[in-house]
Amino acid sequence: MVKILHELNITTGQSTLWDTWEEELGLRRRLRADPGQIQSLRPSTPQELDFMHRALYFTPYRGLFWSWLYQNRDSGIVALYLAQKPVPFAAEFLSYLGKVIATEQPAGRDLQFLISMFRDELESGYLDLIVQMNAEQCAYMEARTTNPVLRRMLQDRLDELLPELKSKPVSPVLSGSGAENSGLYGGQAAMIAAAIEAVDRARSLQSAAPWQANTIEAVMEAAEMLFKAGLIADCLLVTSDLLRQADNRTFSNIADPDGILHKTVRQLLRKAIPVYCLLAQPVDPHGQALALYRSRFPGFKPDPGSLLYLDINTIALSSLAGFSHYGHLELVQRAAGLLHWRPDDALAQILLNWHKPSPDLTLEVLEQVVSERFTALPHEAFTGMNLIRLARKEAKLDLDRPAASKLLQDYMRLFNWIPAETFMNGELLREISPLADDSWRRSARAMLKYWQDHADPGQKQGFRGQERQAADSTFLMSRGSVLKKLWGVD
Repeated sequence: MVKILHELNITTGQSTLWDTWEEELGLRRRLRADPGQIQSLRPSTPQELDFMHRALYFTPYRGLFWSWLYQNRDSGIVALYLAQKPVPFAAEFLSYLGKVIATEQPAGRDLQFLISMFRDELESGYLDLIVQMNAEQCAYMEARTTNPVLRRMLQDRLDELLPELKSKPVSPVLSGSGAENSGLYGGQAAMIAAAIEAVDRARSLQSAAPWQANTIEAVMEAAEMLFKAGLIADCLLVTSDLLRQADNRTFSNIADPDGILHKTVRQLLRKAIPVYCLLAQPVDPHGQALALYRSRFPGFKPDPGSLLYLDINTIALSSLAGFSHYGHLELVQRAAGLLHWRPDDALAQILLNWHKPSPDLTLEVLEQVVSERFTALPHEAFTGMNLIRLARKEAKLDLDRPAASKLLQDYMRLFNWIPAETFMNGELLREISPLADDSWRRSARAMLKYWQDHADPGQKQGFRGQERQAADSTFLMSRGSVLKKLWGVD
């Protein structure tokens, strides 16, 4: 195959069109004589891809051509090729994909290329395709697409797959389809269902082919989906269980700091552990995060700068509650430490001058910090949100109605993601809701009241229960877990 492509590149330099066509015709015949050789090929140029099209599309090997395109779905060249092809061609490829999805049930991440391929003219083909998709696939794509047409189709499919979630008695607020019902990564009910499917798939693969590459990928995908569903303790349990039970080869791959698997785990822990400790041990989340790294995730180094945000958040909340008379000095101290690790951190620049008037302290900068980190590092975004409240309390900035409404919406999204009083409580509403639009104020109050009326005492405490040390085997989960049914973790 490599030889054929080499000759193809030489052919394109022929002096006449006739010579080029004649040489390529011979190359096409050679490829058709042994078409299976393309399976090991990854296209490196648009010209190579066009050649494959001409050689195989108009032959009995069209199915092999579709298979090859799907095999290289993560290639930028293939993505651009599919996005630019005429509607009939793309529709035919979608028809092929429907059969693949029905028989193979690939993970949602393997279908992400469909987001960039979508056009309104392909709506009919996508409808036929989405009918074959499960909840995990739909939720994965729904959380990533910004196209309203595609998102609506995915949401409709999720409603079909999860009728029990629609029929369940819920708060009038949470039954809506707007931003009130959205967690950090999409519709919360759909994300939870998708996480459960991902865990079930990983468990099945682990039983059939333990410690194979695709099994480990599925386990980490399950952990990621659990995080996005707000099941943080479950996410950490899956990851910890993977490290604890891994065979020698797998553990070596995980321990390699330059390996892809190590980076995947590290990135997940970087956002999951701070959120967990923020809720589980609010008095000293930074210390508990370090203890959790040492006891449950040895070999993984925490991000010192990111963990400093836990200290900053604790100081901000203490100052808001009136418990700290020197909070402004503590914030300056933490800012100096943060600048050591992140010289360009916008929030650190603001905090460094928190004790005095500063042109750096603007609502726009704080809102940008929240927006940029909301899904990537939620605990840092939450810290920024609380600093906005503190800056208003200390008369460092004003909150107009749109800004207050946006801030309230952000707290509601966090609360939808993880219903805990840390993210929504009476004191917060008394402070922010009078400044916000009437509709958001009513929605937030209804949301909190419904939760207070229906949540059990354990839920109201977040992850907190009896005092535990991070090294305790029960530290990660104080209540029931979806893993008890699906993963086998006691």
